[in-house]
Amino acid sequence: MNKALAEEQWEHALTRKANVALNDKYCGLVGRNEHLEQQYNLLWESTSHSSNAKDTTSPSTSQGCGKCYNLDLNIYFTNTANMEAMKKEIARLNAMLGERCTQDKKSASGKENQPKRP
Repeated sequence: MNKALAEEQWEHALTRKANVALNDKYCGLVGRNEHLEQQYNLLWESTSHSSNAKDTTSPSTSQGCGKCYNLDLNIYFTNTANMEAMKKEIARLNAMLGERCTQDKKSASGKENQPKRP
């Protein structure tokens, strides 16, 4: 009985020490969070009013032929660049998948495909 009580007291002391350590860490994180919020607010205030161009954006349009009339060229070029990046990523993933498949085929062809001898 005394042994069980001593073990419980020991575990209680360890839990208390862990609780104190976590409280100290929490207080430090709260301070860092407040500091980061202040920095974010300063950055937000300094950049939110400086760019008036974003408030009055108008798409770049071509007034030439009928095909290009009212076509936003900025969006077109952005989408084209994004599609090229996605094509490269798909090619990279397909190559990784192909390598994985060939590795699986090599490992599967090791013992399973060999004919059993009597």
